[in-house]
Amino acid sequence: MNSTKILVVDEMRKGLSLRWGAHGYDAWFSADVLSATAVLVKESLIWSFFDPGLPGGDGFVVMERLQNND
Repeated sequence: MNSTKILVVDEMRKGLSLRWGAHGYDAWFSADVLSATAVLVKESLIWSFFDPGLPGGDGFVVMERLQNND
């Protein structure tokens, strides 16, 4: 069975990892905008969730970087 891949960039990532893993999701986690951008470029993720108060920006900053990424 293929699992749905989700990226979470938030302080609650440990609890979410346990909960979503128990339901068959393959969850990826990042602590900041820079590492989140790298994960999104490398992996084929279906969903991404961002904490608005992250170091380096928020989800909008990540989306701008992805649009400008070669």
